[in-house]
Amino acid sequence: GISSGWGGLRTTPEFYKKFSANDKRNLFWTDGQQESIDDISDFTNGIAFFKFRNINRDGSKGKHDGFVDVDFPVFRYADALLMKVECAKRGANVDGALEAWNAVRSRAGISTAKSLDDVTLDELLDERGRELLLEGWRRSDLIRFGKFTSGSYLWQWKGGVKDGKGAPAHLNLFPIPSADM
Repeated sequence: GISSGWGGLRTTPEFYKKFSANDKRNLFWTDGQQESIDDISDFTNGIAFFKFRNINRDGSKGKHDGFVDVDFPVFRYADALLMKVECAKRGANVDGALEAWNAVRSRAGISTAKSLDDVTLDELLDERGRELLLEGWRRSDLIRFGKFTSGSYLWQWKGGVKDGKGAPAHLNLFPIPSADM
């Protein structure tokens, strides 16, 4: 679960703990942050993180203070590699799925797998969450994996309560604006 607040974004302990210390994608800010989100309006509740910063390649500050003025990827090679792994795990005959998994993991500086049998769908979902953090895929991934409204996969404030709870299945659908109906 991810919450937005004044000054940036923060994550729940459940998601934060999915990153190993040596994972290069572990971009969390813990100074002054409380791990648990007791009050969703208090930005010091939850672990803060950043992904896109307004810093040029040479380390100098970008032109704008309020937003990133550099391009960011719309479609990522790592996403395509993880799609290949998912297709293989769901039964498609796909060559190179283990190599795809290992390419994403080794670039992040974390352990690889010896066999695709060592990779579960839950691990794949976690890997997509780590690799594609803040890129707009998490909701669709959770729906596709049957976890978005399920009571078996909880995070703080899911379903509107601190400890999390399942949510109505109709929330798996994207709403259609009444003006478009």
